[in-house]
Amino acid sequence: MFNQLNEMTVKDQDVNEELSSAKLKEILSLKEANRLLDNLTMKFGGGYSGRLAYRKGSIDWKNIRDEDLIELSPEEGRKVKDGLVFWYTTQPKKNPYADGQYFEDISKPTLLAVSYNGKDIDDMKYVSFGLAYNRSAGLTSYKKIAELADKVVMIPGPIFREAISSAQDIHKEREGARKGAVALMDPKDIARANNDRYKELLADKNADVSIKDLLKEVNTLIGDIIDKAIDKNEKNVYGELMSDIVDKRGRQISLGKIGEEMKDIYDTFKNYIKAVTDQESAVAAKAKVKDPERASYYDDSIAEYGKEAKLSKDKIRKEVDLLKGGKSSIWW
Repeated sequence: MFNQLNEMTVKDQDVNEELSSAKLKEILSLKEANRLLDNLTMKFGGGYSGRLAYRKGSIDWKNIRDEDLIELSPEEGRKVKDGLVFWYTTQPKKNPYADGQYFEDISKPTLLAVSYNGKDIDDMKYVSFGLAYNRSAGLTSYKKIAELADKVVMIPGPIFREAISSAQDIHKEREGARKGAVALMDPKDIARANNDRYKELLADKNADVSIKDLLKEVNTLIGDIIDKAIDKNEKNVYGELMSDIVDKRGRQISLGKIGEEMKDIYDTFKNYIKAVTDQESAVAAKAKVKDPERASYYDDSIAEYGKEAKLSKDKIRKEVDLLKGGKSSIWW
């Protein structure tokens, strides 16, 4: 049942494989574009004026086609007044605006920012996506982002708003099905999924000692949250078993949401292990090259993988500390 719930609440949002637009798929494959459609849906799916939405599935991304996306020059992108604009790199380069070493080298195709109606970059409180979201990257203006961008792609405002509008009926139907599934869900399935993912990652030969200690901490913490919810047996009007954890707005969240957050944490563990493994492979490959100049080509990749590993580990640590304090980073 946990897997069925997961497919309905998470997989429906990760529609990458079902997208009809190759251009949109390209954007989703960029570094810093993780969960981009989910995040854009939550930010803009609440209405035609770009109000924040605390629900999912309210933008019909699958019906946006290649011909709907318009490629612009960086200068043209700065002048857009009605559209959703993606700014990204396709070539390796230095970021002269970075405050610190982690964002100095852009070695992979990277999403720099997403702007809407020309507002997002000039008013920094609206920046929620891409490298610009990391303040240490120093991308605090259109001018800086346009200078680094190799490619700028826009979804025109009318098409974007049509995608929002056409998704409303689909959302209502899906929400009803989700609530029905949650009401029938056995909390033991969430506990079983927690232990299964824990054992899978613990057995990974590439997981180092420090990450295994953190992994054990997560497994115990999630288990305690589930046990308390079962003992308390408090349910909301939809029959969802409630946890003692509250979201960013102070609202008590269901055990089903804890299951979603658990999946996200364990996925971040996998990202960490992959980054560490890739870094070790790059170090080994560099050691085999005798020419110092050729060997230096691996330096950027080694640094990039190290950065990815650190960011993943820091993210897990932050989530764990929040949960220990009775809070969650989710806000829907």
